[in-house]
Amino acid sequence: MGWKGESRRHSLSRKGIKTNINRNQRLAVNNFVARGSQTPEEREEYIRREIRDFQSGYCPYGYLDIQQAILHLDDYGKNSTDLQEMLDEYVEGTGSDRNDVDITAIAYDGILQEIRNEIDSEISFDIMNDAGYYTAGNFMATSYDYSQADQDALIEAIKDADVDSRNNLLSDANVETWLGEVDIDVKQFKEGGK
Repeated sequence: MGWKGESRRHSLSRKGIKTNINRNQRLAVNNFVARGSQTPEEREEYIRREIRDFQSGYCPYGYLDIQQAILHLDDYGKNSTDLQEMLDEYVEGTGSDRNDVDITAIAYDGILQEIRNEIDSEISFDIMNDAGYYTAGNFMATSYDYSQADQDALIEAIKDADVDSRNNLLSDANVETWLGEVDIDVKQFKEGGK
């Protein structure tokens, strides 16, 4: 280790070791030295930017994609820990490379699977097999995709369910949120249903 404030090159030179620094490295050294004249605020912003750049090398997902995924999960009472679990399960279950997945689609699909299980357990209707609901992954623009026939089939299944099952299903806040996302108004079942 060299003296306090001594550069690595000078430390090596003092020990008799020759160093050759190419022009680009010299520029980087010069830039580093010039940073000493930064204000504390400029230095803090520089460090924040460098940390973001460093993290982006390890996190392949865009900030807005992550934001959209977390916003969607938040609508269902979930958080970033749930997103991490969904990502781990997806990567493990599919054998996908963690860097090659759509993080927003994973969040949407995780919710879709939970809603699918809840609806199937309450009224024995599988929204993916009995109807064609699925996650249309497109990063920030990810959404649930379905046809009018799928929507009609789900509405009919909810209306045909016995009153207790229908009420149990509709009392679930996440199911109600999801039905709203796929343009099904829950009021039609509460006011005029069987």
